[in-house]
Amino acid sequence: MHSNINHDRLYHSKNLFDQANNYLPGGITRDVVNIEPFPVYVTKSDGAKCWDIDGNEYVDLVLGNGSILLGHNNNLVTRAICEQAPLGLHSGLCNPLEVSLSKKVCQLVPCAELVRFTMTGSEATHLAVRLARSYTGRDKYIRFTGHFHGWHDSLAIGSITGSSRPDSVGIPSGTYDLAHVCRPNSIEDITAINTNEISCIILEPSGGKAGLELFDIEFLQFLREYCDKHDIVLIFDEIVTGFRWSPGGAQSLLGVTPDLTTLGKVLGGGLPCAAVCGKRKLMRQLSFLDSPHETRVHHGGTFNGNPLAAASGLAALEQLEDGIAISQVNAYTNRLIEELSTIWQRLEVPGSVYGQASVFHCTFDHINSLRSHRNLQLTNHFQRLLLQNGILMRKTTGMLSCSHNEKEMKLILEAAEKSLITMKKNGLF
Repeated sequence: MHSNINHDRLYHSKNLFDQANNYLPGGITRDVVNIEPFPVYVTKSDGAKCWDIDGNEYVDLVLGNGSILLGHNNNLVTRAICEQAPLGLHSGLCNPLEVSLSKKVCQLVPCAELVRFTMTGSEATHLAVRLARSYTGRDKYIRFTGHFHGWHDSLAIGSITGSSRPDSVGIPSGTYDLAHVCRPNSIEDITAINTNEISCIILEPSGGKAGLELFDIEFLQFLREYCDKHDIVLIFDEIVTGFRWSPGGAQSLLGVTPDLTTLGKVLGGGLPCAAVCGKRKLMRQLSFLDSPHETRVHHGGTFNGNPLAAASGLAALEQLEDGIAISQVNAYTNRLIEELSTIWQRLEVPGSVYGQASVFHCTFDHINSLRSHRNLQLTNHFQRLLLQNGILMRKTTGMLSCSHNEKEMKLILEAAEKSLITMKKNGLF
């Protein structure tokens, strides 16, 4: 499968991966970076580019798994971090920057009346469901196949396409018995469930895996009305879409407002930061001022709202809030999708290219669904050939930043065409 890929230029990455296997399980620290036969090790990032330990230069379409929207090493974000660092990395006490960042979130996100910071998206979704369960007094929830909401036991079910099984071994059956896993866009699946036992419906408003499988806007509107009717909490997981789809996230763009929203990635400007925000009646359950001890929702976290991440996030959101930069990168992405689609058609690739905002997906079948994502032979080969041709991309999903321009666009298109020609010559399609 890798016979046409030259690994000599990745000598030091291969060597470091061999070392890593002695100290890290499988040589990596999180599942998403797994790539056959080994990952590249990045030592520098700037603008739209990354450089690996062997000195190879790449156009970056991974962008910190979506956390980098302005581009690597943004001047104002870097300055904010450098100004805060000498004043203290983390005290464990309240700080002014967490207040400023929470105010900015409330100004931008339609549903946000109050905000609680966490460190990761998984923590945020965990807390959001806890708030919903406390508020409604119900334990079960609804989620959708292919939508990812973190790796914790509470929600690690159904992310694998077409499966209602847990995403990992080691999860107690009693945990996933609380989940109703529905098909995206299926009103029939939703209405067949006993509403008296449902605390919340959680989803990615873009559709599963950042829009790899799209949601119909009519279905989102139906869910909003359905939740209102049955006193169910509607949760939008905007870890990816928040501040990337628009300054107010997907909910602002789509015109459907949830009760709770989880945020992350872009929120930290490149540093670890996430949050739950939403309606006051739900969020006040966290307050020592509003809730007695026996009914208050407990939530801790050593690094929540730490000043370094808050400084970084605030500097990022201040550059994004007018929507100009987001509109520009979205327009670039639309152009890229159109030109990649032309290449797909010209080379008769059995698939399509599509996307939303600044995220695009390249598939190798004729159905825009998660099934393409599971076609490991083609997606892994395409990813590896793109790497060989100077493009860093996660499987068949790419993201653009505000630092990508015409030069990067040309390099992406040339690399994609070259990679597809190689695949076609090898009889892969």
